[in-house]
Amino acid sequence: MSGYRKIYEQHHGPIPKDKDGRTYDIHHIDGNHKNDSPENLKAVSIQDHYDIHHSQEDWMACHQIAIRMSMSLNKISDLAKAAAQKRILNGTHHFLTNNPNLQRIANGTHNFLGGEIQKQKVKNGTHPFQTRTDGTNIQTDRIAAGTHHCLGENNPTHGRIIDGTHNFITNHPNKNQPQITCPYCLKTGSNNNMKRYHFDNCKKLVADR
Repeated sequence: MSGYRKIYEQHHGPIPKDKDGRTYDIHHIDGNHKNDSPENLKAVSIQDHYDIHHSQEDWMACHQIAIRMSMSLNKISDLAKAAAQKRILNGTHHFLTNNPNLQRIANGTHNFLGGEIQKQKVKNGTHPFQTRTDGTNIQTDRIAAGTHHCLGENNPTHGRIIDGTHNFITNHPNKNQPQITCPYCLKTGSNNNMKRYHFDNCKKLVADR
């Protein structure tokens, strides 16, 4: 169980469940996920949690919740695209020229600068994070052309979402995460989500009680 969920239970009691036996989400009221003070934690259904973030146009949070809600692949893809576009517009996308990686390259603290190949790329101006004299770089070229993996319907990420092979899709076995099987409904998935929504919280177990 996540730390903030434990904090909620310690101060507010057991986390409620919806009519399907799904445990409620814990929402950080002020939007700061590092603020786990009890008064900042609120138990809400997964649908209400999605609606809250949707009203705030917090597309990244909506995208993550939509995956857990098993929304359509097109909806999940649209939310991912909206989240990327919002980060591009407000200048916080990690592939843009004014991103923190450029500062780390400039002051020599970027993790890619340890190798001779990366140092040479920085020196000759071909590093993907390196800014040209006109303020552009390889990533902005891809964004402008619509071929960046966060944008456009023809990019590889979108295709993987449509055909169901993307690692964010709930029914795709992520090889990087251990897979476990619920003994009650026999569904298999990643460790965190399975323990949260299955095993002792499994809808089949709740229905049989």
